[in-house]
Amino acid sequence: MVHWLIVRTSRPEGVDARLTPLLDGDCSSSGLEAVERTLWWSQDRGTAAAIWTDDRQARWVLDEDGSLLAMTGHAVAPGRAAGPGVRPILRAEGAAACRDLDGMFTAISLRADGRGWIRSDRFGLSPVYRADVGDHVVLANRPADVAAVVRACTGLEPRRDSATIRHVAVLGTAFGDRSGFAGIRRVANRHDVDFGTGGGTREVEVWSRPWEPDRWAASDDPKALLDGVQQRLVDGLRTIVEASTAPVEAELTAGTDSRLVLALARLAGVESQLHFHTFGSPEADDARVAQRISRDIGLAWEMRRARTSEASVDAFVDRVRSTSGEFGAGGLVPPREGTLLLSGIMGEALSAKYVNFIPRFTLHAIRRQRRVLSQVQPYPTAKAVRRTMREVAAEMGRIARDGCPPDALMDVFYLRQRERRWVGARPDRWDRNLFPLYSPDAIVANLQLPAARRQDALIHRTIIERADLPWDISSAGLPPAPPPDDGVDRPVMKPVMQELLALCRDSPGLEFVNLVALSGAVERYSELPRVPRQKVTDALTALVWANPTLCAATVDR
Repeated sequence: MVHWLIVRTSRPEGVDARLTPLLDGDCSSSGLEAVERTLWWSQDRGTAAAIWTDDRQARWVLDEDGSLLAMTGHAVAPGRAAGPGVRPILRAEGAAACRDLDGMFTAISLRADGRGWIRSDRFGLSPVYRADVGDHVVLANRPADVAAVVRACTGLEPRRDSATIRHVAVLGTAFGDRSGFAGIRRVANRHDVDFGTGGGTREVEVWSRPWEPDRWAASDDPKALLDGVQQRLVDGLRTIVEASTAPVEAELTAGTDSRLVLALARLAGVESQLHFHTFGSPEADDARVAQRISRDIGLAWEMRRARTSEASVDAFVDRVRSTSGEFGAGGLVPPREGTLLLSGIMGEALSAKYVNFIPRFTLHAIRRQRRVLSQVQPYPTAKAVRRTMREVAAEMGRIARDGCPPDALMDVFYLRQRERRWVGARPDRWDRNLFPLYSPDAIVANLQLPAARRQDALIHRTIIERADLPWDISSAGLPPAPPPDDGVDRPVMKPVMQELLALCRDSPGLEFVNLVALSGAVERYSELPRVPRQKVTDALTALVWANPTLCAATVDR
């Protein structure tokens, strides 16, 4: 895991001296036990960049001319390089090289005179947070590190953002560009950061809109689009596997995204170099489908015990802190060390989302359809749901006014909000060893398809069938399977939830949470299905983040 922090100022005397201990420290404010770190200064001391990592992977290069080049996350230039091999491309081609990269990453380039840039992947899944603190501009990939600068400069504890507390209670994630802290926000969608002389910092729009193709995705021929997507993904996967110095793994389940990874590996000719596995019970559908596929095609595959999160109040609170309250804390599971895990999670952006909601999730009807969210999430207050739905409607209106075609509205909304926040809030996984299947060009190509073809998962189906894998595979004809094992020990977690609820009886977050409904759900926690259990976790996350005794917090009003 890696943390980076950049502080810039136009003050003639340079960056505030009170920040030097923080910049030169061990990043303890974010709970990272750093084993490698560097502190870089511009010649005029007006820009400082600190990078900490808890592994020994090379994340940065300091050149003889005093410049700094750093990269976080996982990037791949399909057919050319992946991981650390991307840095020479960035050095030679500059910021423009980022247009040809897939994966979730942030690249930083700083010159000795303080000029430079920050570029993230096209849809901003890799987060960049910003705050203006007096005459300093602070940027980081963790909001807690920006908050540490606020604390050092002002002597005050940064206030919690009440809107984010409400959003997590209702939606399960932060919404828009807000963070868990008031006054700290994510750099805007499709924007990156340029550094000029004299401490100047500006956010620039560098990426086109997701429904506007700018390369091979501009085609009216579905076959040409599919051929382009397939080639891009195959080249990227092959490059990742061939460049990795660690064993490469992939999970195989009953879902289409994992089969898409397997199909791409077969088309790339590297399936024998991947280690496929399935977590959970051998009797579950995931395992039975995976076993059937592996037997039919002669694939090396193994069952593994389900990964579990530590079940304790302290562990839950630590997970809330690790995401600065931006994401429901129940789904964070420790990654397996020493491997590179290819994840199909971003494959869902190659189809269509909210299919069942599209007829009623229109701009004109959304305010009358508050029950859509209240049925899915019964634990926030009705007032919190109404206010959040108004914000959802306003955001969809902005996307529509920006020129988004009506049939792409829900997919773009999903990409800008759910994907950007849900994926980006889990850096403890993405920065370590989880490499998401993520090609912005492929996502843009998907949006060129008619909505019905996206809903039919045309990209998935075509690539899977071209790899001679079954598309329509199920557990039909097999004995009924037990409920899927999602890594949660429900009898053990119930007392944890009860204790958390008791500790949050005075939390300011109760303004947004229906305490009676939540208390009843906690008492029935062991019997609840997976989705309602996650919603209990979302509500408790909001309460914990706002709780002044569990997380030193003052809620912004």
